Amino acid sequence: MALEAVDRTLSITQLEGDDWGDAPPGAAHLVTTVHRLRHKPLEALDAGDYWVAHPAQRSEVERILDVVDPDDAGIRAEITSFRNTAP
Repeated sequence: MALEAVDRTLSITQLEGDDWGDAPPGAAHLVTTVHRLRHKPLEALDAGDYWVAHPAQRSEVERILDVVDPDDAGIRAEITSFRNTAP
């Protein structure tokens, strides 16, 4: 099955055709963040936007990254970017 090219100028909301609107009043930070990110164009997302998981999950990812020694400079840059994002 061939994959279609995705228009990265569009947001997830636009691609899915499903607008969730704003997060409900009093929603948790994670819920508010996900609702906000659904309206951001894919090409505008950065490493911090991709990381919205629970801090315990971040700790597990950090543990795994501690044993990774990538030869690829791009992968090393992504790991550095991840580590520089606020938890």
